[in-house]
Amino acid sequence: ITVPADPAPTVSQTQPESPAQPATDPQAAASPATVPAGRVTPQAPTPSTNASVPTSTPTVSPSPTTTPATAPATAPTSTPAPSQPVAQAAPSKPEPVRLTMRAEPAQVARGESATIVWQAQNASNCTASGGWSGNRAVGGSAATGALTSATEYRLSCSSVGGSGALAQVTVDVRQSQPIRLSFTAKPQRVSPGGSSELQWRAQNADTCVAEGGWRGARDRAGRFETGRLNRTVSYTIRCSNADYEEVAILQVRVNRFALEWRPPTRNVDGSLAQDIDGYRVYWGKKPGRYTGSVTISSPHVTRWEPDLSPGTYFFAVSAFDRAGNESEKSPPLRKVID
Repeated sequence: ITVPADPAPTVSQTQPESPAQPATDPQAAASPATVPAGRVTPQAPTPSTNASVPTSTPTVSPSPTTTPATAPATAPTSTPAPSQPVAQAAPSKPEPVRLTMRAEPAQVARGESATIVWQAQNASNCTASGGWSGNRAVGGSAATGALTSATEYRLSCSSVGGSGALAQVTVDVRQSQPIRLSFTAKPQRVSPGGSSELQWRAQNADTCVAEGGWRGARDRAGRFETGRLNRTVSYTIRCSNADYEEVAILQVRVNRFALEWRPPTRNVDGSLAQDIDGYRVYWGKKPGRYTGSVTISSPHVTRWEPDLSPGTYFFAVSAFDRAGNESEKSPPLRKVID
């Protein structure tokens, strides 16, 4: 607040005959100025309707000292700056969908199953297609079931913001190889009460099962003792994999007869047969036309059990000495082998 220096008070003056009290200017009273005591500023006399004639020398009364009222202090008002545009935050960009997918295992044998495992980050829904279908959770696993051929599994996942991702995996199926099966019996023909050993090997097989004279699951390779046999017995082995099956059958025959003969006692010249060294047994499908033979290198063995496939045969026996001389064949013997 600014106060003028030495302001002059305003005093109303009547006729000189009588002093008059100075009039207080309402505007001056409201002014913040301060009037010092004893100082007046003469003004021109103003006629008054109620003026009276003074009877004594006029005097001037000092003006009362006026203390200006203290105006309340106010903070200077600042002029607002022009409005500036407020920057709006850009809408957040949705996070992209991150989809991972795998098959465990990635390859199976024919008829086996795999498991599909997936995880979709920032996704709200997923849809399956290909080897599977339907809505899926954004993460999880699912079994494929038994597979017979390579199968592709696809998964599409998306978010509320519109982003998406696609993944796919393929489960391969191993194709089986043909089975190579060998099956033998040693010996395949036995005397009553005798036994045989079965031997087998199945390459590229997954399982083997015994049937017939033996039963139950078997390894893909092994041996088996038949035990004592008194009749002909058939043995079957069946081996398989996912794509192939192989079957082998054999019989272990029990000989129902044995060929026996008496050793000669004399040579063709009538002398004693003292140097016999062994025998030969002949057989064939027609008498006198022999297609097979066996040599028995002992003069003391006079019995032989045939190990031949079923059929009708004719048998004959001869003897030989140490010098290699061989006798004539015996008359043929007919025998049916079953």
